[in-house]
Amino acid sequence: MLAATTFDEAVRRAETLRGAFEALAIPNRSSRVCAVVTLSVGAAAATPGPGLSAELRLSAADKALYMAKEQGKNRACAVPLAAASR
Repeated sequence: MLAATTFDEAVRRAETLRGAFEALAIPNRSSRVCAVVTLSVGAAAATPGPGLSAELRLSAADKALYMAKEQGKNRACAVPLAAASR
């Protein structure tokens, strides 16, 4: 969790993490898809308040992770918590 982080900043940080991992160029010899290991990142952002449980935040980030994988892997996706809880 990143306290005092806006949604836009969470997106930037997730993409920075993904890019840094990609730059490591770790060989992925067993893959037929990509020669290096890649990283998909899911992030969620919300304004703290009553009813904002850890489970709800984790579920939102998980949904964002699967969005990234569905869009082709090796990417970062983020969702505002309100959108993820629908």
